[in-house]
Amino acid sequence: MIPDSAAAISCAGACLIEALSPERRVAVEQLVRAEGPARAVASLSSDGIGRGTRWDMLMIAIESGDSGWLRVAAALRPGADARTADALLGALSIALRRNAPGVLAMTGPTIPIEDICHHRATEGRPIDGKVFDVHTRNALLLVTDPALAAVRDTCLAVLEAHSED
Repeated sequence: MIPDSAAAISCAGACLIEALSPERRVAVEQLVRAEGPARAVASLSSDGIGRGTRWDMLMIAIESGDSGWLRVAAALRPGADARTADALLGALSIALRRNAPGVLAMTGPTIPIEDICHHRATEGRPIDGKVFDVHTRNALLLVTDPALAAVRDTCLAVLEAHSED
């Protein structure tokens, strides 16, 4: 018999792989279409938003910067309350380092650039602010698409304004 803590550790890898799967993404997209963003967020966060919850696994998937998961984030954002929105914006700020063009293209009224272009302390996944700043700045400097130049420059300015000295 596996002790509970060992079972939780063995699940961590398997659960994460399942959480990042295309099938899981499609299921979440279908839930949003069928139930609407608010009900989908309520369902996906019904076990809380802390480490190891369904919402946490969803945030890890969004943090990957995968374009499919970024679409999920955009679809969920209108239904997020203060608590879930904070986690969602934190996941997008981390995704920015992995897919800056994809995240920058999503910004607008429901995902303000000012909310994702700085270090947001996300519960369960602390990252040193200076490391975040360096990686994010480097990712942003690689964005060369003229259509994203203005939003990239705004993001760099926000990052600089919040940067740790």
